[in-house]
Amino acid sequence: MPSESLVNIKRQAISFDDGKWVLAHYYLNNNEYETTLRLMRQLNVALNRDIFRLKRVLISDDIDLDKNIHSEYPNLEIYFDLMNDFKSLLDQNSDQFLTLQKSF
Repeated sequence: MPSESLVNIKRQAISFDDGKWVLAHYYLNNNEYETTLRLMRQLNVALNRDIFRLKRVLISDDIDLDKNIHSEYPNLEIYFDLMNDFKSLLDQNSDQFLTLQKSF
């Protein structure tokens, strides 16, 4: 899947060239994502000095995603799955994969 199908609000494609670990969450338009976002925040304590090695990513097909998420989680990078390519890729791997919230 080309990375250009995942873009941020500035239409910049997601990049993995920075050598950081990636903790990603696919947003499914419900409130369960808040649990995962809290986990992402708690990783600051667990990773301690390695915290700068981690990139937190929220992926969504909803271009009207809640604007407050970025103010509550300033280190979270939000990308949009414009063509649902990423969701389709996840769906191919399991019929049940997206029925529950997943971090990957």
